[in-house]
Amino acid sequence: MGTPPPTGIKQILKEALKTKTGMAAVIILGMMILMSASIPFYSPVNFVKRWNDLKSWYEYPSLAAPVWVKWFTGTNLPETIDLTSKHFRVTEEEISGHYITTYTAYFRYTYDDYPSELKALIKTDIKGKPVRLNIIFIRPDGEEINLFNGLVSSGQTTFDISLDPKLQKNIARFVYEKTGTVPEVIRPEIILFSKSPSKYGNEAASSNVLRGRYIVKFQVLSDKKISAEPRFIVYGKVYGFAGTDLYRRDLWLGILWGAPVALAFGTVAAIATALLQVIIGAAGAWFGPKWDELVQRIADFFLIIPVLPILILISVIYKVTIWSLLGWVIVFSVVGVSSKIARSITFQIREEQYIEAAKTYGASKTRMLFYYVIPRIMPFTFALVALNVPTYIFLEASLSFLGLGDPELPTWGRILGDAYSAGALYQGYWWWVILPAFMIMLVSLGFTLLSYAFDKIVNPRLREE
Repeated sequence: MGTPPPTGIKQILKEALKTKTGMAAVIILGMMILMSASIPFYSPVNFVKRWNDLKSWYEYPSLAAPVWVKWFTGTNLPETIDLTSKHFRVTEEEISGHYITTYTAYFRYTYDDYPSELKALIKTDIKGKPVRLNIIFIRPDGEEINLFNGLVSSGQTTFDISLDPKLQKNIARFVYEKTGTVPEVIRPEIILFSKSPSKYGNEAASSNVLRGRYIVKFQVLSDKKISAEPRFIVYGKVYGFAGTDLYRRDLWLGILWGAPVALAFGTVAAIATALLQVIIGAAGAWFGPKWDELVQRIADFFLIIPVLPILILISVIYKVTIWSLLGWVIVFSVVGVSSKIARSITFQIREEQYIEAAKTYGASKTRMLFYYVIPRIMPFTFALVALNVPTYIFLEASLSFLGLGDPELPTWGRILGDAYSAGALYQGYWWWVILPAFMIMLVSLGFTLLSYAFDKIVNPRLREE
């Protein structure tokens, strides 16, 4: 005969962790907890606010694949080169009462492909009329291209070299001087990093990439000394562990933040609903036929109502947060399948000898329910909780995917919803879809394995001889 199932919480956990499925579940869920714990160290301050402020991600490349893609392609794909003010050497010169301040920075380009974008920025503190600015780009072969020559005012000025038509005219002039023709489409990030003039603008010619040391100069001409902070960004095509999305956001940060949201939402919802359903189901069976009939009819009603469409309707009408959404989920899960399971177990426990003994010394029905009946059902509740967590994680992800979840928090479902809206899979941006979807499946697998481990401990039919 098989050994009797354990009843204590510590004993159940100890026995579950001895199984292979239990150990696998602990490894998976432990990894999720470590990811959640790393957020204060890895995530920037006010990350949730920044995630929704798309203008704050300008220093990241758009739609960059994960950096580890290079290991599989065998191509040294470019990473972002960000030349901030600290990378620039400053020289000053005074000529006839005018000041020429030159900011010079160097960088080496050793990649096998062209950058994705180019952007120049300068922040100036000018008290008075605008000053003249020259932005000069010098290639390893000595070719010098004047990207911009004009006036700038106080504050930060951004030059989107890859999109600005005025800057593209200067680059087209450079191509014309070298080849006598102008490409139909001006791609500065390709033209400036190409070897042969005959192949300017030919994106397919990756072997034509000009490697070596490049120089960027910002020259400020004014009638008095001013302070300026130049910046030049050469955007790459790979970034970070999970890449970036269309809005330049670091997807790894979003995936990290999605871990505690999924764990908290799924776990709290599963524990709350399992406890309520077990207590209500056991109470109905314990207090007599009338209560039992009432609980069963309520359970039947909640089992047939379409919860997801109702939650969608609520999300459309009201502005929901993650906590209000959790509250509605618990409300619609007060009774359910677990109530029926607890009811059947209660009928068996009611015939036990220690229940008869408790009645003999005058224990009240309420006391016997909470001191003798519920504790016997709780071991089975562990398996129910672990099995229900993935259900609630998928529910939250589904609502977020539809844009009906918490509008502020970055969640895995919301990342998938943004990817769907942008046509990520159709455009080939697979990392935007696969990585958050994989995290949902992984955490669901962890709780499913944990549920099986608990079930194997408390279910006599599954216990080893």
